[in-house]
Amino acid sequence: MGELRERKLRRLFDAIDTDGNGVITRHDLTLLSARYISELGLEPGQPQAERTTAVTERFWDQLIAPMDADGSGEVTPAELHAALEHLLLGDRAAYAATIRASNDVYFDLCDTDGSGQISEREFVRLMSTTCGIPAGDAARTFRSLIPAGQETMTRENWHQAMLAFFYDEDPDAPANNLFGQL
Repeated sequence: MGELRERKLRRLFDAIDTDGNGVITRHDLTLLSARYISELGLEPGQPQAERTTAVTERFWDQLIAPMDADGSGEVTPAELHAALEHLLLGDRAAYAATIRASNDVYFDLCDTDGSGQISEREFVRLMSTTCGIPAGDAARTFRSLIPAGQETMTRENWHQAMLAFFYDEDPDAPANNLFGQL
């Protein structure tokens, strides 16, 4: 694994390790969900709050928990890197089979107005709340990921950014900063 990809995966790990204790657990996803629900001004039990909780639980169950190679209930940076290397990094087609559906769900969560596109405000809210990215950095990243003349991010732009994050080895690629500045 190249140094750039290693840095990107470390940044991804840090974004998911919500409590900052050096491992990812179900609790991190619970915290992430609670932060986003609070940011959106939702009350527990409201449909969007329930959907947000369900999505983060499914993200843990289907994507993160299987990375726990030793069955400890915790995913270490080494386990995340090894799992992503195995699942994704050798084959671009693996993205569609492995995490595209999860990213579609997060796109839908981010699209709080249901327009089918993500505004800069929606993107900044999601990334700053769930990944701890400073709002100004998230806004710059958003603007760098959408085509010139476009004001919103489409589902296809979202997936192209994710693909670039995982596969692009250009040190200046805008998607390198998708989960925070490297």
